[in-house]
Amino acid sequence: MPTKAKVKRPSSDRTNKGLLIVVEGVDGSGKSTQLELLQHWLDSNGFATVKTDWSSSETIRPLIKDIKNRETLISPETFSLLHLSDFAERHEKIIKDALKAGKIVLADRYVYTAYARDTARGLPLEWIRKLYNFAPVADLAIYFRVSPEVAIERKTKMPKFYESGADLKLSPNIKKSFDIFQRRVIAAYERLATQEKLQIIDGETEIYHTFPKVKKLVADLIQRKLGITVGQSY
Repeated sequence: MPTKAKVKRPSSDRTNKGLLIVVEGVDGSGKSTQLELLQHWLDSNGFATVKTDWSSSETIRPLIKDIKNRETLISPETFSLLHLSDFAERHEKIIKDALKAGKIVLADRYVYTAYARDTARGLPLEWIRKLYNFAPVADLAIYFRVSPEVAIERKTKMPKFYESGADLKLSPNIKKSFDIFQRRVIAAYERLATQEKLQIIDGETEIYHTFPKVKKLVADLIQRKLGITVGQSY
């Protein structure tokens, strides 16, 4: 018989493994907004959550930011290894301990981001997978799908150097380069969605239509893994 809501939620005094929930997709897919809403919903239901963002470690992030801001040209392999280092630091300092403590870790992009972006830069997927073989398997990975046309249309600011794939010399025009690179990344995500069995949410639909679907996926996961029934009202 599942425990009803208002019971003790996963917190720092739990000894069993927590849950890892991941959102993926290109910029403009709505993934970050959905994750913020999800965290508020889980917090309001008494769950202990920890959020971690891609490329946000204390040590490596400043280096990555400096390289990007200066438009320093580095190889795809170096670009990949820098983000791996950032991820490894966050894994050691945030993700691993939070899961051990029984918390729900909410990741705004995870290893699938590396798989998609690095293969779009021409690196072999199996090589990238081996780099991240220490990463815990996500309990739930949600891919917010948008078409290349919508993703490009939602980009309101001039794309930055690496964001546009300008390091690959796809086009002398940065907007055209961004167009080409975004299509490569989205194509990689589409392949991953099948290979990794990502849960697909339509990122082109209004959030108030899609967020209930996100909550149901998470509620079903909590029921299945923790035996807790959580209400889906916000």
